[in-house]
Amino acid sequence: MTNQFPVIILETENSENSFLKMNKDRQKILEHSREMFLREGFNKTTMDDIAGRMKISKKTIYKNFVSKEELVREALVNFVLSNNQKINELANSELNAIEKCFAMFGFVGTILIQISEKFLNDIRTFMPDLWNEIDRVRTKILYPNLKAIIEQGQREGYFIDTEKSDALVALFIISIRGVINPATLLENKLTPVKAAQSIIELLINGILTDKGRKLFMKLKSGETK
Repeated sequence: MTNQFPVIILETENSENSFLKMNKDRQKILEHSREMFLREGFNKTTMDDIAGRMKISKKTIYKNFVSKEELVREALVNFVLSNNQKINELANSELNAIEKCFAMFGFVGTILIQISEKFLNDIRTFMPDLWNEIDRVRTKILYPNLKAIIEQGQREGYFIDTEKSDALVALFIISIRGVINPATLLENKLTPVKAAQSIIELLINGILTDKGRKLFMKLKSGETK
């Protein structure tokens, strides 16, 4: 099937600047359209649908976005950048490494539960190049944060002490990229939430020390002390 949308490449720094400077009307349109795209897909979601859901005129949308293609792009960029900002904050928090990993499980779940099969089908069919670029940006953000958490866990005695922390990070990234993508999820009939939580927990368990495993299981069981 021929793509109905043009290939669009993300410029990370420019996108972040636009994200920070965004006006309120534009932000509201992005938030509402993003929710609709993730839940209902974007191929059959029209500008009229978005305007009707928001109770605004279609003209207002076109004052902020010249086309539906631009709106789809910006909505996805906005989604990625806002989540990346929260991941950065989590990685730089005062939590210990196990607490950071556990909190990341929960956060990943809240992100992925928003993604429907319709959206996965649409992005695989109509905008695969944009997904590839989002994946590149996602990897660029995840790598230093995961490396910092793993090295922190090694210092704290929660993760196995190895000089090959880069290899561990690479294993995490490869596994996440291999599973959390439209093609794999759809072909294997996996939900994004279940796939992400299973793979992350499996990888974390593989590098935990006895001390780390005890704390991880304590947090998993709901104990806080």
